[in-house]
Amino acid sequence: MGQGQPAVPVVKTYTSEKLGVSFKYLDKDPLEQGRRTEILENPDKTYIYIEGESPKTGQSVQTFKKNSDESLQQAVRTQLLQAYPNCKIKIVDYDPLNTISLPNGYQGLQIYPEKWDSLPANAGVDVLSMYDYQCPGYFGAARYFLYDTKTPTNFAFLDIGQYSIAGSSTQNAWQDTIKFIK
Repeated sequence: MGQGQPAVPVVKTYTSEKLGVSFKYLDKDPLEQGRRTEILENPDKTYIYIEGESPKTGQSVQTFKKNSDESLQQAVRTQLLQAYPNCKIKIVDYDPLNTISLPNGYQGLQIYPEKWDSLPANAGVDVLSMYDYQCPGYFGAARYFLYDTKTPTNFAFLDIGQYSIAGSSTQNAWQDTIKFIK
């Protein structure tokens, strides 16, 4: 490689036996001017973010346990929505950010406030914020729950936000490569 040419990004794999997930990411994200992708693992959540940014303003995957005979919908409703009777559940078969199909055997789920989907696109922040109390902070277009039927005691919540962090290439994001490992 000659001088002045950018380094070719390297695909890395993050694996957490403790959290039971694995995913790929580029060490230097070309979509972020070649800045490094950083990973920070907490007890039940892993942050994926760009160097120089705060981990909590990046993206994350949070894992949860469930009974193997419990559906994803039952687990989310029981563990997270008990105090939110107006919070609705929607099953999705695609990644809400990229609209790609989920891997075979995976299930996706989004939650949203009642009547949220009937609001006009130009409703504005004031109108939208009136619905915030109806659900916990697990809702939004690029926030969703993910479950692999082959690992029936685990599920995850992916908080992606409004931008993409590269996965195994600039054509897919890290969340498109996620695997449950236990």
